[in-house]
Amino acid sequence: MKLPPRVINTKVIDMIDVNLLAIAAPKTPRASLVQWVEPIKEACRVWGIDTVREISSFLANAAHECAGFTKMEESLYYSAKRLGEVWPNRFNTEAKRNAYAKNPEKLANFTYANRMGNGDKSSGDGWRYRGYGLFQLTGKLNHSRFGLAMGIPLTNVPTYIRTTEGAAMSAGWYWYDNGMDVKAATPGIADDRKAIQGGSLGVTEVGNIFDKLIKELLRRGA
Repeated sequence: MKLPPRVINTKVIDMIDVNLLAIAAPKTPRASLVQWVEPIKEACRVWGIDTVREISSFLANAAHECAGFTKMEESLYYSAKRLGEVWPNRFNTEAKRNAYAKNPEKLANFTYANRMGNGDKSSGDGWRYRGYGLFQLTGKLNHSRFGLAMGIPLTNVPTYIRTTEGAAMSAGWYWYDNGMDVKAATPGIADDRKAIQGGSLGVTEVGNIFDKLIKELLRRGA
């Protein structure tokens, strides 16, 4: 495993507990959040996510991407109406929307074909390597590179990412691999969000949680 080339500050990482996760995911029962504390702390240690801003951004973005630490797999189950809202250019006719509505596997293979290291829509890569884990790691290339970093065969990666350990570790790897420390050090949350989500979807919600997490960590003496 490739470790970050710097000393890790465990002081802030050790502040991650169920109460902090409850700020990031206020609608999730605390009993369900307990299982995430140690995997997230370990991922932060391994990948060097160790400042107030880094941890706040990591947790806020993770909570948003996986519905408060409750969904480790992208469903891609959309109504025809919702398809037009999410991908207005790709599904710009009623016939096309109806053809892919409420058919997650067909939609994934079409939407994710020939990008992110995936083959064409007949390869099945879009569905096989759809989003998994805390950051919804997507695409054959990302899965393959994460597997290499962890020493895990590509065929085992989707299953591993759906575990609590793998979900947290894959998000930590993505953070490190995409130089997120630098983005987290800048004001606001917009560049962090773009790097993780690809745009500005959820930036207001993530920003609000981010601010609350920073306030709590500083209150604790971070």
